[in-house]
Amino acid sequence: MKFKFKCLSPFEEQAMPNFMGDANMYAPTVIKCFESIDEAVKHVAEHDGFIIDNDNNFAYRVKSIELLK
Repeated sequence: MKFKFKCLSPFEEQAMPNFMGDANMYAPTVIKCFESIDEAVKHVAEHDGFIIDNDNNFAYRVKSIELLK
């Protein structure tokens, strides 16, 4: 099963508290395959809330996980 991991953008990580910014701003996503959503959540938890992109260039803090159909 493929899952989309929506990540915090660098802007969100550096934003002042209570500032939402532009809701349509680019948010990085990473697509990975896992057997179930439980396995995907477990993977993120074991990596302190981070996921590495497919090119192994960046690690992002995960905001949400979505099953792709």
